[in-house]
Amino acid sequence: DAPAGQYELFVVSGDEGEDSVTILNCDEGRHCGGETIKAGSYQYKVIPLVHENDGNIKLDISTVAGKKWKLNYILVNLYKQL
Repeated sequence: DAPAGQYELFVVSGDEGEDSVTILNCDEGRHCGGETIKAGSYQYKVIPLVHENDGNIKLDISTVAGKKWKLNYILVNLYKQL
């Protein structure tokens, strides 16, 4: 459970052995990813997020046809509680 507040999600994806495409969607309408990350490379994205109610932050992870998603980690940072 996460309190209502302003968050930053620090998302790292990629893989040492194969190309990947990782798409991350949040309930609040934010999304990131969708680019092809070449094998041996990684990317990071920072997603600002306003979570208006106490409760779970719901995330959906997907990819595109013919690729795999490779999510390494998500760091959730609450920087202002509402």
